[in-house]
Parts: sequence; C-alpha cells; structure tokens
Amino acid sequence: MKGYVGVTSREWFMYLSNKDNISEVNFWRKNTDNFNVLTKDEPFFFLVKNEKGVKGERTILGTATFERFETLTVADAWDKYRNANGDEIKESFITRMNDMFGTDTSTAKIGCIILSNFQRFDNPVYLSEVGIEFKNSVVSGKGVKETEANSILEYGFAKLQNTLRKLKELNTIGFTEDDESFPEGRPMLKLHLIRERNTKVIKLAKERFLKLHGKLFCEVCGFDFEAR
Repeated sequence: MKGYVGVTSREWFMYLSNKDNISEVNFWRKNTDNFNVLTKDEPFFFLVKNEKGVKGERTILGTATFERFETLTVADAWDKYRNANGDEIKESFITRMNDMFGTDTSTAKIGCIILSNFQRFDNPVYLSEVGIEFKNSVVSGKGVKETEANSILEYGFAKLQNTLRKLKELNTIGFTEDDESFPEGRPMLKLHLIRERNTKVIKLAKERFLKLHGKLFCEVCGFDFEAR
C-alpha cells in the first residue's frame, strides 16, 4: 500500500470535514491527465495550505480512500457530485472554476479524483515530524511509500493516545520486594522518566486543547495564563 499527499485549500477541506452525509468527495484539479499514482482503496492525504499571512510548515489534516479517476466537464462534475465538490451551491463552484481557468468554464473539463471515507485526523501531522520531505515548491502533491503512509496514519489517528498510554504505563512501573530495601530507587526512577518525557506529547496536547477551547487555561482551576 502506497499513498499520495495532495495539496488543497483550507476552505475546501474544512467545508467537507463538517459534512456528515457525503459518501464520496471530488478532489478536482485542472490537470485532466490520468491519475495513476494510486490504485483503488489506497490512502490519499490532505496537506492543507496555511491561512493567508501565516507562514510555516503546512500540515496534513485528514485522509480519504482513493476510488477512481474521472474526467468531467465543470457542469457535469457539479451535477454528479454537487456539494461533494467542496462548495455549498453551484454558483460558488462555477466561480471557483472560472478563477482557476481565468475564463468561462461552461464546457471546460477537469480531472476528478474521487475519494471515499473522508476523515479528519485527531492530530495534525507535520511531515517533518514523520521524516517525509515535502518542499513548499510542490504545488499539487506527491506520492509516498507504504511505510510513510502508515506513519502518517498512525500519527494522525493514534500517536498522541499511544504515547500518553505508554507514559502512563511507565509511571506505574512496579517494584519487586528487593526494591523495598533501597528507598532511593523509587524517586530516582521517577525523576528519570520525567526528564526523558517526549516533548511532542506536550505540543500535541496543547494543539488539541486550543482546537477545543480556543485558548490555553488550567482545566483544574480555570487560571488563564495569558489573561494574567
């Protein structure tokens, strides 16, 4: 199993991620050449562009499953997939197409990468953190190997939970009866675990908290560090 990382707009991704009743989405593009990077059921990842004025590394925010490739006119693409194209109404979709082509698109054809099982990740994935090189000069996308695809999926869906679970297990390591005669052993081991704690856990936890609450504050007492 290989995968493909496609660059897309934040607006397109966020619109579709808030839709629950869409079975297939159309990742459209101006290029009508056959998309043969993936075969059916292989993963497609959404590398979302930063918001205007925001610099820095882009993140993968979700994934879907490749189904097929089609070449359709703009009008046919709307009639067949409607808001699964990423727009609520036809007029908005046509305007987007006109901007992309720079002319009237009533008969223009687009490449349609049809995807199913659209999902938003639990954790945003920075490709640099999973060892995948992806230059900003890449404007459409690139294929990734099976091991890289698996790393993206693991990081996006489960890495935070697995890491927290492993740290919890380490913090509850038991001692044998022999250890009871060495009282200094217990605090030394606990200190060692704290010092080597993975800093990525803190970063990911803060990112998730910000997504849920919009700011950072103490969950226990409500203290707002920024406000104070």
